[in-house]
Amino acid sequence: MRQPKLVLSEALSLINEDEFFILFNDGKAVRTNLPESVDILVDDYLDSSELYKRDRSEVEIDIENKVKFSNTIVINENISLKVLHINDKEEYINSNIISKRGVVAHISNIYYHVVNDIKNKIEIVVEDDANLTLKSVTNCYGKITNIINAYLLENSLLNLDDIGLNDKEVDTLANVYILAENAKADLTNVVINSTSLVQKYKYIVTHIKGNSESMTKNYGISRNSSYLTFDNFGVIKKGASKTNLSQKTKGIILDMYSSVSANPLLEIDENDVIANHGASIGAIDEEELYYLMSRGLSREVSEGLIVQAFIVPYFSDLKDEKLIEYVNLEVFKHL
Repeated sequence: MRQPKLVLSEALSLINEDEFFILFNDGKAVRTNLPESVDILVDDYLDSSELYKRDRSEVEIDIENKVKFSNTIVINENISLKVLHINDKEEYINSNIISKRGVVAHISNIYYHVVNDIKNKIEIVVEDDANLTLKSVTNCYGKITNIINAYLLENSLLNLDDIGLNDKEVDTLANVYILAENAKADLTNVVINSTSLVQKYKYIVTHIKGNSESMTKNYGISRNSSYLTFDNFGVIKKGASKTNLSQKTKGIILDMYSSVSANPLLEIDENDVIANHGASIGAIDEEELYYLMSRGLSREVSEGLIVQAFIVPYFSDLKDEKLIEYVNLEVFKHL
C-alpha cells in the first residue's frame, strides 16, 4: 500500500496551477483552494423532503444513521472546481452539492484513492436557472455502494457523467427528480468491468413536472468473465405533459464468458409525452475489425481503437489535459 504522503502528493499533482479544488480525506476537507463564493458546511444534513417527499431505501437510512459527519458544498457563483477523494478508513460517506440560482458550475469529481469498502451518498440540488455539470471518475479498489439523489428546479440543467473503473463489486443507484418545468437532465455513464465480479448500475429518472427533458446514456464494456448490468427506469407522472424521456444502452463484450445486460422500464401516466429506449449489446463487430486490420493494424490494436472510440462520449467536453491523461491511463489498466 502506498504511503499516505505519497498518495496525497500524487492526488495534488492532478491540480492545475491556480485551479480551485477541494481534497477530501475520509470525507473531511483537508486541502482547499476556493473563492469566497464557495462554502463548505460541515455537519450540514440536507433535508431533501422539503423538496420532494419520497420513501428512502434501507441503504440510505443505514448511511444516514452510521455516518459520522456530512459535508455540503454550496456554490454561489460560476466556477470550475476539482474535487478529489482519498479514503482508507471511513466506511460511510455523506455529502451534498447545492448549485444556487443562476449559477453555472463544472465539477470534476475524482475518487482517486479509495481502498476500503464504502457506502457513499450524494445529494444534489440544482436551483432555478442553474447549470451544473458533475463529471465523476469512480476508481475504487474496494466494494462500493453508491446512492445519488438529484433534484432539479425550474429551468435548470444537470449533466451527470461518470466513468466507472472499479476493482470490486459495485452497486450504484442514481435517482433524478425533475421537480419543475423547463428542467433537463443528461446522464452519461461509461463503465469498464474487468473484475470477474458483478457490477450493477440503476438509474431512475422521475418527471414530476412537464415541459422537461431527460436522456440516460450507458456505455458498458465487460471482460475477464465479468457481469455488468444497467437498469434504466423512466417515470413520467400524471400532469407532466410535453416530457421528452430517452434511454440508450450500448455494450461491448470482450470474451465469451462476460456479459452486459440492459433492463429498460418506462412508467408513463401522461399521454402528451415522448418516451423511448434502445439497447445494442454484443461482441466487437468483425467487419470493423477486418476494415482496420486490412489497413495493416494487428487485431489487438484494432480492438483497442474500437474500445477507445466506444468510450469517447465521456471525453466529449473534457479539456483538462491532466485529467484526460489520468483517465486514459486508468482505462488502459482495466483493458
